[in-house]
Amino acid sequence: MPLAMIMLASIPMARPVRLSSKNQPLGLLDQIAEDWEAHDRDFFRPGFQALVVHRFGTWRMGIGPRVLRAPLSLLYRAMQRRVRNLYGIELPYTARVGRRVVIEHQSGIVIHGNSEIGDDCIIRQNVTLGNRCLDRPLDAPRLGNGVCVGAGAKILGAVRIGDGAQIGANAVVCDDVPANAVAVGVPAHITRVGEVRKLAS
Repeated sequence: MPLAMIMLASIPMARPVRLSSKNQPLGLLDQIAEDWEAHDRDFFRPGFQALVVHRFGTWRMGIGPRVLRAPLSLLYRAMQRRVRNLYGIELPYTARVGRRVVIEHQSGIVIHGNSEIGDDCIIRQNVTLGNRCLDRPLDAPRLGNGVCVGAGAKILGAVRIGDGAQIGANAVVCDDVPANAVAVGVPAHITRVGEVRKLAS
């Protein structure tokens, strides 16, 4: 993608990624550099390109006045649609995405605009983070840090997925999942929390 190439060409590749405190978030280029590292330094991975567009879309909202932001918004919309149509990754700028998130593979990935994804999460193909009821369109999942979402999983509604949880392939999650738990099945049930295995209900 041209924008990814242009942005990354301006980053000295030997420079270490600057870490930030909680009160000082990473700048746009530092975020992109960190995403590039998380995606094995591969410019052409669809997940990396989707995150570049997402980071850019979020960053341009800080540009004001609105008349100056308008050309950037047009560019963002064109790139966002290209990523969606070419790779099948729907990731609107309004979704809150943490650091070092990896989008593995491509196709059929839909992220609700109100979703929150913590640091160090992995999202695989055909995953949906969406709302559950038409009468509550703004409800969306919140993923903690280090969550691993298996291929084909659906996480629906205003549910919270705890830090370090694993969502099995093709699971349909409609309830909260505690930290370090494994959730599998349709509907999803907890099979393990930490090292303590639970009976499937």
